[in-house]
Amino acid sequence: MSYPAPQLDIPLTLPRSIPAAAWGQLRSNPAQFALFLIGGATHALAHGAVAWCAALLGRALVSESAIVSRFGTLSPGTIAALGLGAVVLKGFAGTLATFSQSRVAVGTGQTLRDAVISSVLANGLRSSSPTAVARLASRVREAESAVNDGALASIRAVAQLVPILVALWVLSARLTLAAVLVLAPFAAVLAGARKRWRTWHQESMCAADELHEEVDDLIRHADLWRTYGTGGHIRTVVRSLAHRAGMAQARSETFRTALSSTNEVLAALALVLALGAASIWAWAGTANLIAFAAVFFMAYKPLRDLGDARASLLRGKEALSSLSSVACPPATESRAGAEQSQADGGVLEVDRLCVPGRAPCVSFTLEPGRILAITGPTGAGKTSLLRALLGLESEAAGQVRFGGAPLQVGTVGPDARPFAWVPQDAPVITGTLEDNFALAGVKRSDGEAELSLLGASDLRDGIANVKVGAGGRSLSGGERRWISLARALATREPVLLLDEPTVGLDPVSKERALKTLMALRGHRSVVIVTHDPDVALLADQVIELKHEVQSEAVD
Repeated sequence: MSYPAPQLDIPLTLPRSIPAAAWGQLRSNPAQFALFLIGGATHALAHGAVAWCAALLGRALVSESAIVSRFGTLSPGTIAALGLGAVVLKGFAGTLATFSQSRVAVGTGQTLRDAVISSVLANGLRSSSPTAVARLASRVREAESAVNDGALASIRAVAQLVPILVALWVLSARLTLAAVLVLAPFAAVLAGARKRWRTWHQESMCAADELHEEVDDLIRHADLWRTYGTGGHIRTVVRSLAHRAGMAQARSETFRTALSSTNEVLAALALVLALGAASIWAWAGTANLIAFAAVFFMAYKPLRDLGDARASLLRGKEALSSLSSVACPPATESRAGAEQSQADGGVLEVDRLCVPGRAPCVSFTLEPGRILAITGPTGAGKTSLLRALLGLESEAAGQVRFGGAPLQVGTVGPDARPFAWVPQDAPVITGTLEDNFALAGVKRSDGEAELSLLGASDLRDGIANVKVGAGGRSLSGGERRWISLARALATREPVLLLDEPTVGLDPVSKERALKTLMALRGHRSVVIVTHDPDVALLADQVIELKHEVQSEAVD
């Protein structure tokens, strides 16, 4: 009996860029796309209307007369009222656009998480270090933020600038052209400055990753450091890393803010120079100059937003590029024979299986219902061999056959390998018993039945509907082991792989574990990694590993 497993050929498919990610999400959700377009366009037009009302009001106040337009005569009060209406419309439309913008960003983040998690479940992590895991979460958040504050924000900023430029051109084409010519060379300088900022941002991310990894490791082993009385040294290490990370972040964020502010400074400079040229060559009258200045001031915020969006896009680009280093590449080997081997059941044959540099070669034949123990000193490669059997070691060499059919290298999961694994740390996630059994595709009733058969009915009843783990009931090492073992047994996989099943158990619990192992004989094939001689005595076959020595099974 087996349960569905994640596909083993899922590549880590990421968008080519942050704009591509935003476009893909918009295209997949027409309702949000329409809301963003309508809200953003209305917000941009209302922003232009506010600017135009400011220009007309300035012109009316300078000339001390009403403005005559195709819509009739507009008094200063009427113009101000129209401006108020435009501001209200702008606020409403901006709220709608921001709502849809946030939804699109969240959807993009979830799409990235799905892609990365699917790839990790299928192919594993390149590294199991805290840095890799921290990078996975932080880079997805960075990319999600870049969609919101970068790609979509830049679209809205450009949309707001369009009616502003049209209004400026209508008021004075010469002044508009002069302002653009002033801004152009500075824009090129800013582009070079952003490249420098990108380097500093990369350094900041690396420093933050190192800090998170060190703090995680120090806190995880806090009790050990307490016994050594080395709290002062720990604080010194963390302060040093925090100082480095803080300085890198401060430099990056300070330069980013300076770049953002420079956009407004340049806009003001362009206005000053354009107005200076107008006064010298008499390009416009006083009323038009004031109107032009009023409209130009409305360009400051979208110009700054555009600069901020550019910085966010650069951060998102770095996040996307680093995400690709989190997951391993997909396995390319064929899976032929995997389903057949599981269906046949029966003999497990291992021919010179090893992990170069970490586990010596072993060969054995395990008949159905028999128990094999792998013993040896710490570091001899026992756990690495179990991982190789499970397909988790990409460098493993040798052949594994079950039921006469080969298990292909690089394949993982119950559809490919008929194994149920109980690691030494017996992982239990935060949640209910049902949540923990579901990790292996096991029904709650089946898992609880196995707990009863293991003699752990009290544990089953005590946490039947209780949250365990962080924020809930804490579990001892023995309790975690019973849950993990029951989960593996309930899969009904024909071969159990157990890593140090009696470690951390008290004498009573150990005796119960030994009886459980004896009861499995004749029903399930069992491969056990152990240092415990009592466990090894139960085995029908024993493999003793030695450092750098080839090992063979002995009966």
